[in-house]
Amino acid sequence: MSNKNLIHDKNYTEFIENLKSKIKSSQIKAALSVNQEMLKLYWYIGSEIIKKQRTANWGDGILQQISKDLQKEFPDVKGFSTRNLKYMRQWYLFWTKQNQIGQQLVAQFEDRE
Repeated sequence: MSNKNLIHDKNYTEFIENLKSKIKSSQIKAALSVNQEMLKLYWYIGSEIIKKQRTANWGDGILQQISKDLQKEFPDVKGFSTRNLKYMRQWYLFWTKQNQIGQQLVAQFEDRE
């Protein structure tokens, strides 16, 4: 069968459509996997900064030095600015504080009556 006839062959077009679909699906899965790993990395960085700031009594000024050192070591990787390190730290703090056990909002209102 010639190439011109293949384009009009139903089996071939279905085959190509299945391949395209699989490729697109794999591309999406790869992007999601990369994003998931980056989020895990940012969570880890945020948690480590918090731990070090608490145990070593480092102030916020240390974020500038961490930023410089990471950017120097990984010049092609974006996301290690001082601002982003602050965001990582804030993200970690926000979500870990949300998980603390406390009185439900409804119960807080009931106490006021």
